[in-house]
Amino acid sequence: MVALFVVLTFTFFIILDILITKAQKQTHPALSSVYNTPVFDRHSLVVPSEVFLSKGHTWAKVMRDGFVKVGIDGFIAKALGHLFVTHMVPIGTHVKQGDVIMLAWVGRNNLQFRSPVDGVVESVNPELTGTGLKNGYSKQWGVMIRPTNLMDNIRGLKYGQEMTEWMRLEFNRLKEFLGSHTPQVAMAGVTMQDGGTVMEGAVSMINEEGVKDFQNEFLTM
Repeated sequence: MVALFVVLTFTFFIILDILITKAQKQTHPALSSVYNTPVFDRHSLVVPSEVFLSKGHTWAKVMRDGFVKVGIDGFIAKALGHLFVTHMVPIGTHVKQGDVIMLAWVGRNNLQFRSPVDGVVESVNPELTGTGLKNGYSKQWGVMIRPTNLMDNIRGLKYGQEMTEWMRLEFNRLKEFLGSHTPQVAMAGVTMQDGGTVMEGAVSMINEEGVKDFQNEFLTM
């Protein structure tokens, strides 16, 4: 009985503290770091119209000279937050669609990113190594590939309306994934329960096993 009284007393004062803070239109200190973190929704995942996407969240852009520029997509940049590319395959490497071409570090985990096309690596972007991935497109490409089987490879990639719909489904799948790997709902998404947004970098905040699960569920092809 005494223990119950103590618990109820603590609960009362905690709730009272939160209500007072809210009445003052302030964020409670215990929650401030969470609620001040940027969030994103499915509308934030804008993909340039000229790129193709792989199921492993690498993108491919066919250049005028026939080469294919490859990078990591914006979905990954938003979901993992502080992601640093640590390794890219050397120039001259022959790769197949699905081969690992880039490694990136997040927390204590190294994640693998796979080639969307067959071909030979003609150049790499040295500016990407060691820098944080931001939007994932434009200047943040990783490798340039001379394709050897482009027409067949493209059939397995997402493009246009199919890509838009797939990205919407991936966003919903991410919310479900975080819901099953994150004990604190607020860490997974500020308004996650209403289906609105997910906290940027939420995947990097879960434990090592969870990040490995993310690798297996979102980065394979």
